[in-house]
Amino acid sequence: SLNAEVATRYADYSTFGDKTTYKIGLTWQIIDSLMLRGVKSTAFRVPMLTEQFGGTNSENLRTIDPCENATGDIAANCLADGVAVDFVQDGTTVLTSVGGNPEVEPESAETLTVGLVWQASFVEGLSATVDYFDIEVEEAITSVNGSDVLKLCYTDPVAYSDYCSSFERHSVSKQVTSLNQRPVNAAWEKVSGIDFNVQYQGSLFNLTTKVDLEATHLLNHENQPLPGQAVHELLGLITEDQGSYTEWRANLGFTVQAEDWGTYYAIRYIGTADDANGGGPIGSSVPSIFYHDIQGSYYLTDDVSLSAGIDNIFDKKAPFLTSWNDANTDVMTYDLHGRRGYVKVSVSF
Repeated sequence: SLNAEVATRYADYSTFGDKTTYKIGLTWQIIDSLMLRGVKSTAFRVPMLTEQFGGTNSENLRTIDPCENATGDIAANCLADGVAVDFVQDGTTVLTSVGGNPEVEPESAETLTVGLVWQASFVEGLSATVDYFDIEVEEAITSVNGSDVLKLCYTDPVAYSDYCSSFERHSVSKQVTSLNQRPVNAAWEKVSGIDFNVQYQGSLFNLTTKVDLEATHLLNHENQPLPGQAVHELLGLITEDQGSYTEWRANLGFTVQAEDWGTYYAIRYIGTADDANGGGPIGSSVPSIFYHDIQGSYYLTDDVSLSAGIDNIFDKKAPFLTSWNDANTDVMTYDLHGRRGYVKVSVSF
């Protein structure tokens, strides 16, 4: 059988007007055990309150002034702005005002997913899915750091005039004395990959058992932070402020469930990656890593359960990266706490 789904959504906002999105979905039951599915859709994300109306606070943030040791067009534009050829930046930080931007607009996206769903006829409870995904985001909301604000301004003061007006220099020393860092609609990002899932659910000695494997193979991940800048290919890299884009990630879970108790064991896998900043032979890349977690639960009543568990059972340390921040690792991806245990009580109302 062949089924189709068509949907559209219209929304009108007082802050940035109206938006319309659509969705077209198809499913084809090829045979009893195999189904083909696909969805083409558009979407948008409205700015978060903090991105649009967040309060302002000032911080001393690491900023590189491109007028120091400048060459070519940047040197000429710095000189035109009154910054001497022998200018030397005083320190490595600039007082930066960080907050929301009332002018920021929604992000927009186009998505495509195509996949197969297989339900085994010869083993009850065994199923698998494989899905290809392709997502492109335009006008992505991004916060341009101080170093990029200055570099863009002096690369092309006309095209990036908004950035040239977002900082001030001392009238005599020409040091940057203040800088505004606000969210803007500037970036685009494209990602594609394949999601895999294999699941088996059965029973053993009056216990419900489940094995669940989820994996993602990243095929492509690229972005352009700002118009006119180079397109960055992020596949297989760890970036300094956007996390890591390993080609493979996976989670394998084992569940055993009884009437009044249950246990869950999980293995998390993160594939190899290279440091986007390069660096020396030590710490310029990281190996694949496995984390093991376990949890047990006892159901005191239908509404109350007691659970205890251990995360990172084998106390796996975060991999070392030399060119990074003070943490010397990717704090957005890897476990920084080591082995740890917990006890929790859950109550349903």
